[in-house]
Amino acid sequence: MPVVELGDICEFLDHRRKPVSEEFRKSGPYPYYGANGQQGWIDRYIFDEPLVLLAEDGGHFGSTTKPIAYKISGKTWVNNHAHVLKPGPLCDIDYLTHALSFYDVSKFIGGTTRPKLTKGNAEVIKLPLPDLPEQKRIAGQLEQADRLRRTRRYALELSDTFLPAAFVKLFGDPIRNLKHWPSIQLGDACERLTVGFVGSMVNEYCDSGIPFLRSLNVRRNVIAPSELKFVSETFHAKLSKSALRPGDVVSVRTGKPGVSAVIPEWIAESNCADLIVITVGRKLVPLFLAELLNQRLGDVDHISGTTGAIQTHLNIERARELVIPLPPIGIQERFAEVVRRHQRLRANQSEARREADHIFRSLRHRTFGENR
Repeated sequence: MPVVELGDICEFLDHRRKPVSEEFRKSGPYPYYGANGQQGWIDRYIFDEPLVLLAEDGGHFGSTTKPIAYKISGKTWVNNHAHVLKPGPLCDIDYLTHALSFYDVSKFIGGTTRPKLTKGNAEVIKLPLPDLPEQKRIAGQLEQADRLRRTRRYALELSDTFLPAAFVKLFGDPIRNLKHWPSIQLGDACERLTVGFVGSMVNEYCDSGIPFLRSLNVRRNVIAPSELKFVSETFHAKLSKSALRPGDVVSVRTGKPGVSAVIPEWIAESNCADLIVITVGRKLVPLFLAELLNQRLGDVDHISGTTGAIQTHLNIERARELVIPLPPIGIQERFAEVVRRHQRLRANQSEARREADHIFRSLRHRTFGENR
């Protein structure tokens, strides 16, 4: 397959770009584009044809999930943060877009404080260029794979709205408590409410041992194993106050306070740093409490009583005093079963998305090689 330089198959229309600062930009019907997509709207346009925009500076250089090139069409305005490419007669625009979207431009990038792909460097980017029918066939395959990937990503995003809606349907708004459930302070409803280890961990992490959870491992109703740390059994034994077992609820204190999840069965024993740790008693079901905290605290922009000038911080006293609704345990269990079913469905959806991502990446690598 022939390999060509980008400057030989495209015309660079950078000389026609015009940056407009936001304060002087008047809103209008025409999209205003930059390095990473549409930046807003404007009352005038420069271009009126199908084009490919390639990030010049401020792009997602090096990302495997966010593209550095995308296609535009119609009446548009482009600022000076994106190169404007007009494909020549031997180059299909969709093929070109896919070829550049995740190109590894690291060896073409200059600049220290703000990485920049200059026009001169962009022009010598090398691309495989089959004949036009083959380009269209490849672009069609990649578009199908990308559409599948987007569809499965959207299904996951849609799935994320289900549990909050199901919770409100069963229990009502947890802040206003319009269903008039009995109320109780969280500290009085739990067997244990404490905080994880607070202090330096520089010399305590191990390659293996007892899982040690941090805020970044706690997501809404999910314990994420990515970047999971470990500590020794000796250090874990010193922190018996914050030792975790399956069924305990952990809630983020700093950064995005209130985001909560239940410790799953696959983590038989663990500990944590700077998390609120809750062991429920007979009055609460863990999966109910986790979603309650997500809605009562995690979903709000500012929590009354939180502290911290730079990062919002939920202190343990505020957590103990938090007034929560207390529905009958049977209704809580009904919701917990809904959560378990949803978790199984979401696991299947996540696997389907991973498969779609793998198909898309494999097609790209097979077509464009190691530069992708």
